[in-house]
Amino acid sequence: MAFDRQGHLPRLVLTKPDPPMFLATLDEAVLIRPIGGPQVMRKQLEQLLELVQRPRITIQVIPLEVRAHAGLTGAFVIASFRGSPDIVYLETAVEGQIVNGPTEIETLLTRFGRALCHRPRRWP
Repeated sequence: MAFDRQGHLPRLVLTKPDPPMFLATLDEAVLIRPIGGPQVMRKQLEQLLELVQRPRITIQVIPLEVRAHAGLTGAFVIASFRGSPDIVYLETAVEGQIVNGPTEIETLLTRFGRALCHRPRRWP
């Protein structure tokens, strides 16, 4: 699996006939923070809605009510491969870093798991 220079999985990989399983976890704040103007935000939300219609793609949102969580320290990507060890890509404001040490990956997977363990919001 190849990532672009920013560590993102290219859209082409997600839209091919047999895409990898992809789970994205977003902080709700990124969906409501007005960056780029209404048209840009609308297009980004439309693209997310289009992607989640595809098989093997899941997007979860951590509600604003969840206070501190692992994602607040920066974006990260966990890539798992059949028959190979996991690789983690950490993104910071300055640079990206690939982590492949088993101990570090286990720590990151634990933190990621905690970020997902919240009570779902009850919608009216």
